[in-house]
Amino acid sequence: SLSAPLLQLSVLPRTLLIVNAYAAAMFGRLKSLPLTFAGGLIIGLAENYSSNYLNLNTTEVAGLSLAGLQPAIPVILLFIILIALPSERLRTGGVQRVRESARVPTMRSAVVAAGALVFVALVCSRAMSTANVTRLSLGLATAVIILSLVPLVGYGGQISLAAMTFAGLGAFAMVKVADGPGPLIGLLAAAGLAAGVGAVVALPALRLAGIYLALATAAFAVFMEKFIFTQSWFFGAGSIEVPRPEILGLTFEDDRSFLVLLAVLYALMGLGVIWLRRGPFGRRLQAMKDSPAACATLGLDLTRTKVGVFAFSAGIAGIGGALFGGVSGSVSSETLLFAPSLPILLMGGGGGIALVSGA
Repeated sequence: SLSAPLLQLSVLPRTLLIVNAYAAAMFGRLKSLPLTFAGGLIIGLAENYSSNYLNLNTTEVAGLSLAGLQPAIPVILLFIILIALPSERLRTGGVQRVRESARVPTMRSAVVAAGALVFVALVCSRAMSTANVTRLSLGLATAVIILSLVPLVGYGGQISLAAMTFAGLGAFAMVKVADGPGPLIGLLAAAGLAAGVGAVVALPALRLAGIYLALATAAFAVFMEKFIFTQSWFFGAGSIEVPRPEILGLTFEDDRSFLVLLAVLYALMGLGVIWLRRGPFGRRLQAMKDSPAACATLGLDLTRTKVGVFAFSAGIAGIGGALFGGVSGSVSSETLLFAPSLPILLMGGGGGIALVSGA
């Protein structure tokens, strides 16, 4: 209520206020009220000093406009504090682990389900109106982004609140590369760019877990939204057109054919996720989720496992972002915000975060 005169009752500023509040609370390690108060003072002074004494709106450093730096100050401080926190200790007792009972499907049943999905999409593309075909296409593109959380959250027990951020990176790569080598290479570039950034973001995951990891990924997402996505060479203040993929000379400009393509791509990626789960890497993910201490005792390399699953998850989200932009034809910095990453995670949990069909 005290912040209402400053922020009004708008939903998005109040959502981001939670992240800023955690930045202040982390000064006190979520334990000390005086340090939390000091953290709030530091953040408030830094924001006001940057707006009143530094002309950030017209300042550029190495081609980066600093106009979006002022609202990103709290999340930058939050990220720095989280990185400076001591590594979480592996707990071996006092915590009861409960294994999820999600059944791992056989590859045969997965192939049958994938074929059924494509068949249903084909029937819907012929029976539905154009408006409903577009709605279903948006649903499938969103499902691809949710699918990225299945190996990360469902199999590996990690957490990420930056799914839409990786989707934005994928859409950006699709736009920049499609004009040159072509839309198919652009789709691969979308996966590659998002996976590369995801591997970098995974570095804090090596030391953080639980709420601290969630806050770190949220801070990264807000920083990208406020500072990177608003750059003129990225999304800027307007929107950019996102082309649709072309495969083997086939174009998918028609909305009905694009719906079938989305179903095929989702089916293929879903099969890839299930194949990963049934392999050695998937078993390491499940073991890491069940007991990191036991994995360390057995000599399993958790570093490569965490970096690998973050990169794999981000790559899927990048493809989802490129496809999401292809449905509507364009994306902007207002489309791929941090806030939608929260319902993306909730929808994945509602459908079954460890199930490909749940996405």
